[in-house]
Amino acid sequence: MKRSLTLALSVACVGIVVTAATVNVVRRSAMRHDQVRFEHLADRLHGEFQRRMQQSELGLVAVQCLFSASETVRYDEFTHLLAQINFEDEFLGAEAFGYLEIVPDTPEALESLSDELVASGLPPLRLLTPKNAGIPYEQVGNDRLIPARFIVKFVQPGTRFSQAIGLDMGEDLARRRTAELSARTGRACITPRLQLVGADPNEVNFLYMVPHYRGLPMTEAERLESIVGWVGMVIDSSVVFEGLETATGAELGYRLFIQEGDNGKFEVASSGELEDSYVKNFKHHAAEKIAGQRWDIEMFPTRAFATTASSLVWMIALGGACCTVLVSTLVFLLSSSAYRANRAAAKMTVDLRKLAMVAQRTTNSVIITDVERKITWVNEGFTRISGYELHEVIGKTPGSILQCEESDRQTIAEIRKALREKKGFYGEMLNRHKNGEHYWVNLDIQPLHDVGGEHIGYLAIKNDVTEAHQAAEELKQATQRTEYALDGGRMSIWDWDVQKERVFYDSRCYSITGHTSSKDGDPIQAWFDRIHVDDLEHVEREIGRCVEGETEVFQIEWRCRLSDGEYNWLFARGQALQRNEDGRATLLAGTTMEINERKRVETALIENTKRSQAMFNSSQDAILFLSNGELQDCNPRALEMFGFDSLDEMRSGNLISLSPEYQPDGKRSDVEGEKIMEMIRRNGKKHFEWTYQTREKQPIDCDISVVSFELSGRIYEQAVIRDISSKKELQRQLSQTQKLESIGQLAAGVAHEINTPMQCVFGNVEYLNSAFDKAFDLINSYRELREDENPSELAQKVVPKAEASCRFDALQRNITESIQEAHDASNRVIGIVRAMKTMSHPGTSDKSTTDLNQLIRDATTVARNHWKFVAELQLDLDETVAPLPLFPAQMSQVILNLVVNSADAIEEKIGSESHELGSISVTTHNADDDIQIVVSDTGAGMPESIQCRVFDPFFTTKDVGKGTGQGLAIAYDVVVKQHGGTIKVDSTPGKGTQFTITLPSNVDSEPGSLPVVNGTESVRVGDLIEATVG
Repeated sequence: MKRSLTLALSVACVGIVVTAATVNVVRRSAMRHDQVRFEHLADRLHGEFQRRMQQSELGLVAVQCLFSASETVRYDEFTHLLAQINFEDEFLGAEAFGYLEIVPDTPEALESLSDELVASGLPPLRLLTPKNAGIPYEQVGNDRLIPARFIVKFVQPGTRFSQAIGLDMGEDLARRRTAELSARTGRACITPRLQLVGADPNEVNFLYMVPHYRGLPMTEAERLESIVGWVGMVIDSSVVFEGLETATGAELGYRLFIQEGDNGKFEVASSGELEDSYVKNFKHHAAEKIAGQRWDIEMFPTRAFATTASSLVWMIALGGACCTVLVSTLVFLLSSSAYRANRAAAKMTVDLRKLAMVAQRTTNSVIITDVERKITWVNEGFTRISGYELHEVIGKTPGSILQCEESDRQTIAEIRKALREKKGFYGEMLNRHKNGEHYWVNLDIQPLHDVGGEHIGYLAIKNDVTEAHQAAEELKQATQRTEYALDGGRMSIWDWDVQKERVFYDSRCYSITGHTSSKDGDPIQAWFDRIHVDDLEHVEREIGRCVEGETEVFQIEWRCRLSDGEYNWLFARGQALQRNEDGRATLLAGTTMEINERKRVETALIENTKRSQAMFNSSQDAILFLSNGELQDCNPRALEMFGFDSLDEMRSGNLISLSPEYQPDGKRSDVEGEKIMEMIRRNGKKHFEWTYQTREKQPIDCDISVVSFELSGRIYEQAVIRDISSKKELQRQLSQTQKLESIGQLAAGVAHEINTPMQCVFGNVEYLNSAFDKAFDLINSYRELREDENPSELAQKVVPKAEASCRFDALQRNITESIQEAHDASNRVIGIVRAMKTMSHPGTSDKSTTDLNQLIRDATTVARNHWKFVAELQLDLDETVAPLPLFPAQMSQVILNLVVNSADAIEEKIGSESHELGSISVTTHNADDDIQIVVSDTGAGMPESIQCRVFDPFFTTKDVGKGTGQGLAIAYDVVVKQHGGTIKVDSTPGKGTQFTITLPSNVDSEPGSLPVVNGTESVRVGDLIEATVG
């Protein structure tokens, strides 16, 4: 018996030691988890404070953009912008806006400002100083960076600060220093704690300022030289600084301080009460400089902070104690039973009953089975843990009712193997409750034997460890998430033993700094030696402040030298974990993160912003920003192009009003403008040509590219407008030059064409001259005979002789034919001259209704001498083709170019000396709602490599001096761009070429857009213009 008791006590001692060790490990792990969670919540609260400050600054910068557009801003512009701002949604904590202007300390300057206020509808200037305004202030000495007055010029109407207009803020040292700091740095700055004019004396106020310059100064000297004033914003501190704890679900409290120079700190806001538990030692301190002021935030856990250590520790301690008691008791009883079994079976029965009573009352689950593993008895602990009563499970195996699909197959196999070998098993397993829920148990199975040592069954003891298992799993997942976050963010963890002057890094250090750390750490001096010389002073200062106890946390950015001599930008955040009696830190720890990409993006963003602003202001194209058809902004070139002096003048009307009533193609500007805007809203972009007019009604030919985009839920359009008036004029001159060149090349042939009928006319006129002489002689003979009443025999002989001499009948017939031939030849000359006149006319900017068939006849007539020696011309013109609106001179040029090219192609194929003639065919016909012109020939044809380039400007296959390469390019421009049609070419080498021109017959066809040169399509409003080659 004594031996059994000693064994039981030993087991109990071991159980107590194991339980205590487990409790200690779990408690430390839970505390570390709570510490990490507290740090995450502290970072979230700190980030909420930074976000609020940045959002307040964004509101101030947005208002400052109004003043950046010009050197001076009127009061109506100021109030108009503020009326459009939704302060609750867009600008956090903005109670009121105002404008502070630099005014020279002269009577003339003050009088000029007063006149400007009166002109804006405000009362005359009433100069105020902090003294006569009744607000606290600190006297300014003679050391003034900007020697002038800082006078409040505008204040947002409808606020309680409107009486501050005229206040000279330069007479208060705090206000002047903040304004001058903002002017020197070009950044938004916030004043120390102030009392504002119109505010309650007990109220804490802050004033945000952002500078307004002339131009874009780059250096401090340039900024001080070009400073005009400041845009100011009164911050509602209750909105910006209070309620930060909501970002953590009120689990953390905070105290926010602002550093007030030598006067120490002032508490701006606070929230929450410190939790009275072990987490009260959790504290987080953040200090940073924002908007020219230093802010300190002390963060601590509140009573709402959820901890895991206490409940988990008590649960594990209680479970361990129960297990210890149960196992010790079982060991004692089993040992005692074995001892008594040697005496008598009856004694054993009593002991078993005692054992059953203990098992019945223990909180753990106890199961007894027979050798077939079928349940014979369970205790109340089993019912409490599994939900099953004894009568529900008796005769069944534990696995059939408790195991589930999620149970580990390997563990089940190990249990079965142990039971087959009649051995014990200990381990964890996932079971299923009667209600379907899963729970984890520590399972201890032992075989039972009778007095004779025969195997009679099994005893299983289960302890519910679900909560501990879940806590361990959550701790594992939290640790993994932390590791993933550190890996993903390229962060390294470090700690610094200040007394030993050694720093230790984790395994991620090498990928960030390029340097490895030994297990004994690196000397701290080696770490400082890698810092860029320009960053060293700042790093030493910030770390030194933390070590000396001025701050609990430090944050630094610096460049670290790599092993190859290059530098990485790093960001480190650390805090003091231990301090000595003097308050000096002895142990620091923190993280280091690579920020190369962030620095690159910051630099690129600054450069892109400056570059974009410079391009916007210096662009030779007009750039407009619109929303809902209303002009929002434009660059100086736009004002210059349209003849306006300011943006407000240009805003006074819409863009359609800057267009003439009708476009050059005869369409109404307002109707076509609405169509184009609808297409932009549908497709997101548009490229087209348009005619505007200046304020003095001077027309401007423009090339316009419009892109639509969405910003902050609002649709904007950006239009880039290029003045192509000169280009259009050059194109018209080039077209006319090419036309005259073509006429010049045909001049010899035209002269021949005119000379042939003129020779006919001259020959007939000479014949008529001699014929009429004879006729007149005959007529005179008749007159003499008619006047003689008794003609003599001689007279009677002379008249018949004269008639026979002049052959009167033939003379009469020949005169008639000669007159008809001369008439026909004259008409032919007139036709040639008319066609030449039409071809040589420079054309107009307006379309006119034109007979297309007559136009083709005239063009082929002019080119007749060019084709008549190499080809036969066949005109198959459909007389049902109705006149349509055309540019007649330009379309004549197209037909002339195609016919001349056909003649050249035939001559190239058959040779100039051949008597064989080719064929040129020109046909017209109606094609649904369009009209088609087909020009075909039997010339040499073109391969595909040339077909795809025939419409390129200056491309030609003719010998030097025989072509400029502009003919088909001009034809393409006339057909596609000017008439909204298409032109196609189909050619087979050795067989010939066919050009097909399709023209819309609808006068009100939609405006065409600029086609892609030598491409296959051109966007039109509501349609697609096809300009294909091949």
